[in-house]
Amino acid sequence: REHCDAIVNPTSSSMCPDGGLDSHLHNAMGQFYTDQVVAIHKDKNHDACPVGQSRIFISKFDPDKADPRYVINTAGPTYNEEE
Repeated sequence: REHCDAIVNPTSSSMCPDGGLDSHLHNAMGQFYTDQVVAIHKDKNHDACPVGQSRIFISKFDPDKADPRYVINTAGPTYNEEE
């Protein structure tokens, strides 16, 4: 663990955790963070964080000194061999 102001989270454009670092961060940050992400997902549905854009969230309601203050969700392009 390092002290930092923010963590950048690679996510899908729907921001639904689908394994990897995204799921780990939801578990580590807890319900406060997840509730924020779910609220945006419900409002925007599958376009909650379009590719190339970011959404910033408060990491925890009551973080300790070792926790980052923010999580920045960023959706990158998905590559496959067909493209």
